[in-house]
Amino acid sequence: KKLNIYNNLEQFKHISINKPANNDTNILYLAVARGILSEGINLSCKSVIMISIPFPNCYDMKMKMKLEYNDMTSGLISGNDYYISQTFTSVNQCIGRLIRNKSDYGVVILLDYRYSVPSKLNRLQKWMLPFIYNVDDLDTTLQPIINFFAKKGHNIKKIDYTILHSSLEKC
Repeated sequence: KKLNIYNNLEQFKHISINKPANNDTNILYLAVARGILSEGINLSCKSVIMISIPFPNCYDMKMKMKLEYNDMTSGLISGNDYYISQTFTSVNQCIGRLIRNKSDYGVVILLDYRYSVPSKLNRLQKWMLPFIYNVDDLDTTLQPIINFFAKKGHNIKKIDYTILHSSLEKC
């Protein structure tokens, strides 16, 4: 609410808190990775937007102990490799909320430049790699997304992106 993103999004689509409104399939779900909406349930949505990379809490005592144990025990991956593996398991689970089988389709937007680093990029599901595009600005991103959904038969109404621009620039 501090950045007024909620009110800006509300202009385009009603935002439902905790439960879908009238079985609407166009609901915008906002969730935290590793939270209840990112793992283990089916959502009827066509987009996933991940802001940042959901690293586990490195200050959590269990995580600290696991990382130290891995570093001290031969035959195990290093603590750092374990930490990165846990991170991208969460990323791939979030993406899995969208693509559940071979007939599903949708758009995944990974909003963090670190996803373009080869060591991070290679941690994503291998089937995704041919479909990944790096872009530097919102305008370059939106038109291909609109075209993609139009080809799938979705009616994309023209919207004023200046509100979206101003909200994302503050993030």
